[in-house]
This record gives sequence, structure tokens and C-alpha cells, in this order.
Amino acid sequence: MRRNEVVDPNIQIVAEACKEDEELRKVVQAIARMNREQREEFKQKVNEYFFNRVSPEDVEAWKFYKYILEGNRARTIMSILEEEKDGA
Repeated sequence: MRRNEVVDPNIQIVAEACKEDEELRKVVQAIARMNREQREEFKQKVNEYFFNRVSPEDVEAWKFYKYILEGNRARTIMSILEEEKDGA
């Protein structure tokens, strides 16, 4: 990821949160290491887990997983974190 490349603001928000929350960073890192098939399988498990959950926390967690599992977002976030680490 190039420094001056335009990035989805939500990716920046998650990257910032990962700097402060090691557990969140570990989750994003694990997803970033998955191949497409593994992500699809994990996405199915996430959807099954959250299917009947309605608490605000569960809904927010489901939205997070839904977002982070799309495309290469997790890898993009890890790239941002690595660039910032290397540039610091």
C-alpha cells in the first residue's frame, strides 16, 4: 500500500483500532493469512454463529466480521500497520 494511495476510511479506522487492541490485531492478522476458500468457510461460520443474535454487541461484531472478510481488507489493514511500523 502506498502512503498517498486513497484508502477506504473504514480500513483506516480498523487499522487505528488494531494499534490499540492487540486481540483485534490478532483477529485481523489471522484473517489476512487465510486464502479465499478459508475466508469463505470462516464467513459461513460467522454468519451461522450470529444468525439469531440480536444484542447490539453481537450485531456490531457481525458487521465487523462481514466487513473485514470482504476481499483483501484484512491484508490491506495489515499492510498499513506494517508500513507505519517500518516508517516509525
